[in-house]
Amino acid sequence: MPLVRLLLFSLSCFVLPILCRGQAAKLATDEARQAATVFVNRALEGKRYKDFSGRMHAYPKFEPRWWTKVTFAGGRWRLIFDPPAGVTAAVSLDPDGGNPKLEHYGYAPQ
Repeated sequence: MPLVRLLLFSLSCFVLPILCRGQAAKLATDEARQAATVFVNRALEGKRYKDFSGRMHAYPKFEPRWWTKVTFAGGRWRLIFDPPAGVTAAVSLDPDGGNPKLEHYGYAPQ
């Protein structure tokens, strides 16, 4: 449902740009998790990482619940998946979920 709300807001901005002037609507935390997940999965599609033994693997499909740190500061959402070992990623988004940036991705050995 949060993704539907994000898509409806985006569509309303396209159809009725006057709605989007001024302050953008801030996503709820769950919506930010969903938007970051959709973005990171698209950004990492086809990319591979090398594990501790030197073997190459495709990045897994991220899930919204994987984000271990979710903050809103400086006018942007910042979501981080940083387990003690394994695949890592950091994404930032505008308050409304726009302008996503993949700030970091990789593999952290134990």
